Amino acid sequence: MAKPPAKEFVREVLLTLTEEPRMHYGVVRWVVDGKAGQPVIEKREMYETEEGTPKSGKLRGINKADWELLKENQAKVEEIFAKG
Repeated sequence: MAKPPAKEFVREVLLTLTEEPRMHYGVVRWVVDGKAGQPVIEKREMYETEEGTPKSGKLRGINKADWELLKENQAKVEEIFAKG
């Protein structure tokens, strides 16, 4: 029997590495129907709906500058991953 589709998706930001207005780069955890997933490193476009509600958009690849930023914050990222 097929599993029913998920009903609620919550993106929990655990660490922000950039403060760009239309881009989020950091560590997040997705909570699906109340069940928390593992933390992941994510670089994602962000936008607002016409009503002003923040929404997450497309994932983006990591470039050299992103890699350097990640290395600078390695201890913080590892701490989050260790906690799960």
